[in-house]
Amino acid sequence: MEFFENLKENILDFFHSNTKLAVTVIAILVFLFTSGLIVLLSQVSKQTPKTKKTFVTKEEFFAPTDSFFPIEQDALVESYYFSLNLDDNHFEDFFTSPSEETITQLSSANDLLVESIIEAAP
Repeated sequence: MEFFENLKENILDFFHSNTKLAVTVIAILVFLFTSGLIVLLSQVSKQTPKTKKTFVTKEEFFAPTDSFFPIEQDALVESYYFSLNLDDNHFEDFFTSPSEETITQLSSANDLLVESIIEAAP
């Protein structure tokens, strides 16, 4: 309790010795409070809509027209591979062999990536 009494006495002494400064500070604080309150009320009044908007969602029920059936993975893969019938003439049409230059570019890009990962490691 002694702390609060000393604080009260110090504040009263300050107001008695610096009356003009105390009045100026209090006036500025009151002005800031009222202007903040006015701005807050004007922003709130802008945000509240005059008419309430409602959104109506349309619910649609899904009804499949065809029956679903699972695909047999093994049959699909086998039929795909058997339908290719790749010989040496058709191999070049579907697959491209990389050139030596492409392989060296890929190797150097991978080396740079590995170096950046290693440098980032603690």
